Amino acid sequence: MRKGFTLIELLAVIVILAVILLITIPRVYNIVKISNEKGILISADRYINAIEKQILSINTIEEFNPSECKIKEDGNLICDTKEIVVDVDGVKPINGMIIVDNTNVTRALNLKYENIEKYVTKDGIDSEYVLTEEYIPIPNLMGNTLTPVVYDGVNWKIVNEKEKWYDYSKQEWANAVILTDEVKDTKQVGDIVTVEGQDSDVLGMFVWIPRYSYTIKYPYGVQLEGGSAPSQTTPGAIDIKFVDQNTKEKGNSTYTSGKPRGWLTHPAFTFGGEELSGIWIGKFETSCNKNVSFLCSDETCSNSDAIRILPNVSSLRSQKLSDMFYISRSMSRDDNIFGINQQMTNSHLIKNSEWGAAAYLSQSKYGKYGNNLYTNDNKEIYQNKSKNYITGMSNGTPSQLEYSQEQCKYNDINDRGEGKGSCGGGASTTGNISGIYDMSGGAYEYAMGYLSTAYTSVWGAGTDKNGNEVDSAKFAIKIDDKYFDSYIDTNSLNEQNKGHALDETAHWYSDGVSFPTLSEPWFDRGGIADNAKDGGIFRYGKWYGSGYSRDAFRIVLSPAK
Repeated sequence: MRKGFTLIELLAVIVILAVILLITIPRVYNIVKISNEKGILISADRYINAIEKQILSINTIEEFNPSECKIKEDGNLICDTKEIVVDVDGVKPINGMIIVDNTNVTRALNLKYENIEKYVTKDGIDSEYVLTEEYIPIPNLMGNTLTPVVYDGVNWKIVNEKEKWYDYSKQEWANAVILTDEVKDTKQVGDIVTVEGQDSDVLGMFVWIPRYSYTIKYPYGVQLEGGSAPSQTTPGAIDIKFVDQNTKEKGNSTYTSGKPRGWLTHPAFTFGGEELSGIWIGKFETSCNKNVSFLCSDETCSNSDAIRILPNVSSLRSQKLSDMFYISRSMSRDDNIFGINQQMTNSHLIKNSEWGAAAYLSQSKYGKYGNNLYTNDNKEIYQNKSKNYITGMSNGTPSQLEYSQEQCKYNDINDRGEGKGSCGGGASTTGNISGIYDMSGGAYEYAMGYLSTAYTSVWGAGTDKNGNEVDSAKFAIKIDDKYFDSYIDTNSLNEQNKGHALDETAHWYSDGVSFPTLSEPWFDRGGIADNAKDGGIFRYGKWYGSGYSRDAFRIVLSPAK
């Protein structure tokens, strides 16, 4: 009679048990994961209810009606400057934003919980809590500086910021406007705002670029992860993921033989040591509503009140770089016409890195590159060929040598079919009306980036015996480092230059490149209306800094503490 098991039988039992474990462990893990996620949704509901009760309680003592509250790491809130301790059973989130309307929480955005990879969101009082993989930094309207708008196919209309008014996954970027004083207090949600003509309700239009990390998937000529190898004339997508202000990744953003790709948080979202959730970039090249001689030499230039950022007008040109900079900065001076509070908003001339932030987002699934209306031959941003430098124009093609008399306006958004998309929308960074225009063609645009070895030819202009400035290309004094990017030499492969749309994207779509020199130390971007294939969003060139009839500029608004 046999007493026990043979070695073969024991091994067979072990193998069977191993197979059972391989089958059951993932199922158990998924059950636990689903249970944890359901528990988080329940906790989120309790958390929001506790917030509403707390706000009601405060209102029995004092009037307290915040519009938005930021969640701290300990789960408590900062509403404006007031801290609210949230007393609730269960797990609190460690990050996110709460939107409040008359003590009711109307939206819960990007609620982040420890050990949970997804984010909790809730749009509207009656909607359900859902888990989402994607984080989108909420557009910062900087108090009442900006008013959110959407285009309904015919008109621009004011929308409720507490509702969903953008969807980057569908290439619909957030747009906002600065309203005139005459209409700011009379226009309400749902009202139409005019953006063209002498009676425009709007002083400027801006587009939100959310904070993100990026990685460039392919080196040229190398086939990775299936598919055809990209080339400089037909580049592939730039991979992008949106991140919060606490995230600052420092990985290797481009492919290097033997080294894995990493994620790099784009440098445009670090401004003077402060980490930003995003930036607002002027939707069009800057224009002017009257004939003004600017000659701005500091940040108190009242002539900046004449600045506009609107479609279908001739861009402002022939200004030296220092004037462009001080015009942009003076938009947030005391008593400015734009209603900009300099404690909340920093206005400045676009930096080279900020130009790169818009360019990279456009070349991702969130921008024109990801817009299915356009075939591979039409992924590049269409050029503005207007010989009169009219903002927002498009000739409906990525590259064409001659000026075109047949220009489409920015709001010509009808689909032409055959993978061409819309004529007007194709000239924006999204392939539709929600993007940024004039970044290919139009006028050359100065960007705040210079060759640092050209220091003496940039800062500290001399004067003649009458006190007149000798060199108009110079700044009279050196400005704060946060307002420009400097480059130590002509090697744009330097680590500090990642994200600036320099060597990482050189010659993409055959765009021309020319790095600054000692005699021409400043960058200009985007190309000119009569550029052919060498003009485009990835083009960079060099110039003196002096005023020229073909040089324009673009303004950026960044949140300030």
